[in-house]
Amino acid sequence: TAIEQDQNRLEECEQNNALLTLIGLEQELHTTEEIQGLDFPVRFYGFADRIDRIGNAIFILDYKTGYIEPKELKVADVASIFEIPDNTKAFQVLFYAWVYAKKAGVPKEGLTAGIFSTRSPSNKFMSLSINSNTSITLEVLEVFQERLFKMIQELFDATIPFAQRLTTIKDT
Repeated sequence: TAIEQDQNRLEECEQNNALLTLIGLEQELHTTEEIQGLDFPVRFYGFADRIDRIGNAIFILDYKTGYIEPKELKVADVASIFEIPDNTKAFQVLFYAWVYAKKAGVPKEGLTAGIFSTRSPSNKFMSLSINSNTSITLEVLEVFQERLFKMIQELFDATIPFAQRLTTIKDT
């Protein structure tokens, strides 16, 4: 359960002499950005289920009631998040990290985003892993923003036809 997950995290922090601070629950994250080629600003927003600080590192958590496998949060690079339709969960938590960092910056101690699944056997926090690295860096967020803006530019480009996905995105 979510309560057991929280208890395990608190025990882990206690063992490591790290202070866990709850930053927010159902935290609205938003930013408004100017995107080249568009004559209007674009507002991005979402709700992170939970944001914690452990020591000086930030953790952005999303709770899922469905079964999640850790492999759903392991990607080779940022580009694959945009190119592979099954990477929706990786996209979601990296999006939350990007929007969070727009307002608060990237702490030098680290920014981590991931999922707690109430139905997964491990019942543990599963971190987004990009090329086996779970710390989200400023460089990763810059590449994410570049790809995100490109995707939006293409959506509003009347010369680029919409294409049907070959696979469907599963409900989360």
